[in-house]
Amino acid sequence: MSMSNQDLIVHSTVRIEAVSQDGSRWSGTGFYMHLLQGLHKDGYATPVIITNKHVVDSVQSIYINMTFAKEDDSPDYQTHQQYCIENVQSLCAFHPDPNVDLAAISIGGWLNRFIDKPGPKLFYCPLTVDMIPDEEERKHLSSIEDILMIGYPDSTWDHINNLPVVRKGITATHPYLPWKGKSEFLTDIASFSGSSGSPVFLYNSMGYLDKSTNSYIMGSRLKLLGIHHSGALHNASLGLSNPNDFIQIPNNIGIAVNSKEILTLQEEVRRMISA
Repeated sequence: MSMSNQDLIVHSTVRIEAVSQDGSRWSGTGFYMHLLQGLHKDGYATPVIITNKHVVDSVQSIYINMTFAKEDDSPDYQTHQQYCIENVQSLCAFHPDPNVDLAAISIGGWLNRFIDKPGPKLFYCPLTVDMIPDEEERKHLSSIEDILMIGYPDSTWDHINNLPVVRKGITATHPYLPWKGKSEFLTDIASFSGSSGSPVFLYNSMGYLDKSTNSYIMGSRLKLLGIHHSGALHNASLGLSNPNDFIQIPNNIGIAVNSKEILTLQEEVRRMISA
């Protein structure tokens, strides 16, 4: 099987349907990631779903849809199944900083049930920590970079082929500088409820300017730049008939957590699975 990087990252995300203890339901986005790669004695990585704290806070269970693979290991788009993962709180590691809206759901134990099981294999494409730009890389980025955000805005998804929605935009603030002192940056991408937890990728398909050498690099570039957690809202008046009443509407500015915070979250995952 041969797939482009663009196609692979589309299969890195998962629509999360969360169910709280009182039966309330909401949806968000997560993405598969392999943490602690090479740090286990057996050489294996720890598979997790990365999302926002507020997506899984107080959640009892989540429902996710998994696509199956064909014999050639390519995705069998129209063959997928919904699964329920119970006792989610016992599987969650949360970023220790209350101002960083990141969480990881450990799914290694859950995935083990599919190992050596008769029938088709699951198809998903986990991201890896080497996709996170280091400080030098991030410092030499431009204030305006091309980005992609992949997720399920307003719970919109292709339920027939189990595929997310891809949106394209630019960074609205420099991804190296902490926005208002927080480990965040702004994006110029329309976002809605359900986009929370979406990966934000730095993506150049036809080359890019390397500011460190002031040279143009041919080829593509793909990096995990951040994780969307919310969108800025605009207070819009209802008009002359109700001049004191307002509604909040999205103003197409997103707020993303700096992806480097996944490295801190990784240590929380290590502590959780070692306990």
